[in-house]
Amino acid sequence: QSAGAKLYGRHFLFIVAKTSSETGRVGITVTKRVGGAVVRNRIRRWVREWLRTHQWIPRGHDVVVIAKQSAASLCGRDAVGADLQKLVGQLT
Repeated sequence: QSAGAKLYGRHFLFIVAKTSSETGRVGITVTKRVGGAVVRNRIRRWVREWLRTHQWIPRGHDVVVIAKQSAASLCGRDAVGADLQKLVGQLT
């Protein structure tokens, strides 16, 4: 994580690092600071669902999606998707 570039969103942070492989990988981190287990799992599910529906996995890059504390206040997949879409726009 220390070698990657950081992209800051309102509710999420992307850490992006180039890799030598052709395939891309995405990791999702939601710490206890965000909330209890129910909240953390809900945010992870919403992020995974957005990644699945948008078919977004960057080729040749590893991306770690880190939820900020403010992500606990999000009210649905649409709010998560809006912030992730902005970060993906910054990445490309």
